[in-house]
Amino acid sequence: MLMKVLGKRPDMRTVEEIDMMFEWVLKNGSTNKLFSGIQDVICKTICREMTLYTAPPNSVICYQGDFGDVFYIIISGQVGLYVEEHDKKQSKPFEDDLKQLMQSALLEDMSSSHATTSDRHFVGHNPHLPKQFGKFIRFIGSGGTFGELAVMEPTAQRTCTVVSTTLTSFICLKRAAYQRLVRASNGDTVGFTQYEFLEDLFYFDSWSHGDVQRFSNKLRQVTVAADVRHRRSFSTPEYMFLEP
Repeated sequence: MLMKVLGKRPDMRTVEEIDMMFEWVLKNGSTNKLFSGIQDVICKTICREMTLYTAPPNSVICYQGDFGDVFYIIISGQVGLYVEEHDKKQSKPFEDDLKQLMQSALLEDMSSSHATTSDRHFVGHNPHLPKQFGKFIRFIGSGGTFGELAVMEPTAQRTCTVVSTTLTSFICLKRAAYQRLVRASNGDTVGFTQYEFLEDLFYFDSWSHGDVQRFSNKLRQVTVAADVRHRRSFSTPEYMFLEP
């Protein structure tokens, strides 16, 4: 039922469905700390912004070193965490390499049909992925979360590569909604930062995280009274105005 609700467009979800999502995140041990103590109306607004993502086995969810803007909550399935040691620069495999990797894992899984379920899992997954993505750290299963650091700090990079080991479904929460949630949990004013405001504008879709962050640092908030002329016709503009 939860996945069915998440599959809907946010504006198509009913009040009852939002209430169900809200109850789920409160009962989940990895997310209830974030939502506890916050006004229900704020939490439910953020729940409405959550989306569904389903990844097949051996899919790379995020790469170590990438800039991210999504916080993930695992609904079902499992992911493995891998870290490239010695500060080596991580190279991203091409799509063909990933397809070959998945085909090899499938062939080995079929050839080991006499093995136990647990044995097949390790034969089909572990011999390949550590070579591609570094040292295996641990698995995260249903109810687990990852991506907090990347969405909390726009300049932060993913600290590990995350790969699905089975068919895995996630609740995805974008940085803007996540940061409003955290600010609310700390008793701060809930609203958009300058960076979050720019990130939601279509004009900046093609900009990198770093460029948007640097541009947001140059913005200055001004208040203009009614009936005040910003500039004369045919004059050379000196400023760009963005109205929230």
